[in-house]
Amino acid sequence: MTEAESFEDALVWATDVRHGVTGLLSPVPGDWPWSWAVFGSLVADAEERPDTPPVPIAMWRFAFTVAHDEAERRTVSWRAHEALEPLADSDPNISVLLGYFNTVMADIETARRWYRKAADAGHADAAATVGEMLTGEGEAAKAVPYLKTAAEAGIAHAQYRLAMVLAAQADGWLTRAAGAGHPAAMQALPAFRALTAVPPMPLSFKHAVPSMVLGKEDFLPPDGVLPAGPDPLSGRCPR
Repeated sequence: MTEAESFEDALVWATDVRHGVTGLLSPVPGDWPWSWAVFGSLVADAEERPDTPPVPIAMWRFAFTVAHDEAERRTVSWRAHEALEPLADSDPNISVLLGYFNTVMADIETARRWYRKAADAGHADAAATVGEMLTGEGEAAKAVPYLKTAAEAGIAHAQYRLAMVLAAQADGWLTRAAGAGHPAAMQALPAFRALTAVPPMPLSFKHAVPSMVLGKEDFLPPDGVLPAGPDPLSGRCPR
């Protein structure tokens, strides 16, 4: 049985100069010695082949996460939209990813459109996100169906948000009934308000889609400490 080669051996093989011209990977100007890029013609050749499989969704998110700055993230986002939009109807995870990219890039309107597309295709986390967005925009009635979908899928914060939205609606109707002189409503309203008087949970799209980080701090490892050396996958040093 042949053992898998180490990352270091694979990197040496990929960067070895062939035919006196270049390796499969070439150093990125200004980032040497830690950053490498695929030799340009290899990318073009792969893109021209009809049997080349699409870039996995996880790799798009990884590239976006390790991008050095906003300009690089914008480039990754643009290329991802170009490559993945035609496939979005077949996979709601693509819509979630594009929604995440647009959220990070502060294009909330476009992000909402992608999250809603995923939610309408049955993606529970995306439904939670849409519910959060609509609630934050004062569209609680429109948020209910999305929050209900997420709540029924077992997403706890959506269950809480749905309960708070429905409680606010119930309070409104009890108030109207009490104002109209309905005896039972007048009696129930104070107790109902005491029961539902809990501190509101701040709206957060990050909670709605736990796997879709939103801030720079979320790019850190679980212990919050950046590694001292280059990332073993990207070859880049953190900045």
